[in-house]
Amino acid sequence: MFININSGKDEVLQLVLIGQPELRDLVSQPNMRQFAQRVAASYHLTAMDLKTVRGYIPHRLQVAGAQKRIFTGPAIDLIHQVTRGVPRLVNQLCDLALVYAFTRGKRTVTPTTVQQVLDDGVFFSANAARYTSET
Repeated sequence: MFININSGKDEVLQLVLIGQPELRDLVSQPNMRQFAQRVAASYHLTAMDLKTVRGYIPHRLQVAGAQKRIFTGPAIDLIHQVTRGVPRLVNQLCDLALVYAFTRGKRTVTPTTVQQVLDDGVFFSANAARYTSET
């Protein structure tokens, strides 16, 4: 009903939808045709290759205020391997690895730290990366 309240030349309501790949699938269904016709722009964030992840993680930390490199190269390689470069999963695994390092008094995240996160089973998305269609 929201999409039918625009009258004349003025747009009364503009919606921004952000979601998982399933949202795109939902909007693509035949019964959503009228809604899909009103989508002005669409973008799908794909998985990152190893080179991109190697730049992405340090960049995110630098923007957040990090003054030195926190993740070692091998740790980043392991993160890419486990997440297959899916940005949301990269962020989640990095967050957990940072917490693990901090609670252990470490200033650097190594593959050992990332592996501890994985071994403890707190990264619930580890299995999701294996089945993703985003790569």
